[in-house]
Amino acid sequence: MSFESIIGHDRPKQILRAVLAKERVAHAYLFFGEEGIGKSLTAKMFAQAVNCEEPIKNGSDACGQCWACKQVENSVHPDVFTIAPDGDQIKIAQIREMQDYLVYRPLIGRYKIYTIEQADRMNASAANSLLKTLEEPPDHSLIILTSARPRHLLPTIRSRCQGLRFAPLSNQEVQAALETHQDRSTESARILAGFSQGRLGVAYTVDPDGIRQERDRVINTIGLDALMEGGVVQVFNAAETITKGDSPAAALTWLVHWLRDMLIVKTSDTPKRVMNHDRLTELTTASQHISSDAIIGLLEGLETMRQGMKRNLNAQLQLEVILLNMYDAFAKNHTP
Repeated sequence: MSFESIIGHDRPKQILRAVLAKERVAHAYLFFGEEGIGKSLTAKMFAQAVNCEEPIKNGSDACGQCWACKQVENSVHPDVFTIAPDGDQIKIAQIREMQDYLVYRPLIGRYKIYTIEQADRMNASAANSLLKTLEEPPDHSLIILTSARPRHLLPTIRSRCQGLRFAPLSNQEVQAALETHQDRSTESARILAGFSQGRLGVAYTVDPDGIRQERDRVINTIGLDALMEGGVVQVFNAAETITKGDSPAAALTWLVHWLRDMLIVKTSDTPKRVMNHDRLTELTTASQHISSDAIIGLLEGLETMRQGMKRNLNAQLQLEVILLNMYDAFAKNHTP
């Protein structure tokens, strides 16, 4: 495999190719971005390119075919290792084992490479121990940290790594990848792409039937018919169902997508970008009972709610207010 096999992330790939071509590989990198976005895959491709026996494109990419590339691909290369959390944490014993290996020169490759996944989960002792290695790294070492929460790393660790941000892919990129590489139907791929929020690793691994059931559960509680038939009581029931479910964050994502789709239907004659296309009739009916300004206000309220959840504010109370506003907007334009 090579960098070209990685979908999206053009900027990180461009930077890594440049340092490889110029033979200016740094001792440490920090790949940061949301979980499931492609950081670990890119780290593996980088490790392949660094130790490739027959690099291509002026040394800026791996051939993907040599013995070293295949060893890295199968996670059995004697100079390439991965550290992952042991339970909830990465512990000092794991970092010390890495340090013991880094003392010696590579067995067959140009670099000894360690990828520390979810590096923000190092405990204090492990982080301080790693810092010593980053301050005086062996010439033949390459350490790649991946993290979805880089601010949880010590500032001194971040400052000693070259940081590369991995941004979410577009829904269109994820949908195209699912249709091409997993043979998903357009409808399933569109739903999975929306749920993944640009994280291709998530889109590849989740169960599409389970995702559809979760979406339907949420939408069926806040749809036009449900709110108009159940009234204010349904508003409170829906808020409780969503916030006390297995994944309230995922439920809120579906609510955001439902409102976004409603806005698209309301403002576009050809709603090709509607995610919930299999429920287009219901979306069209609901959009006729609410104004664009009201939808935008609800989306703003949901974003405020998401930020409030990070500060442990009362999610159910916030959602009750949002759904009451939604009910009120529907009721003003609803004819029984």
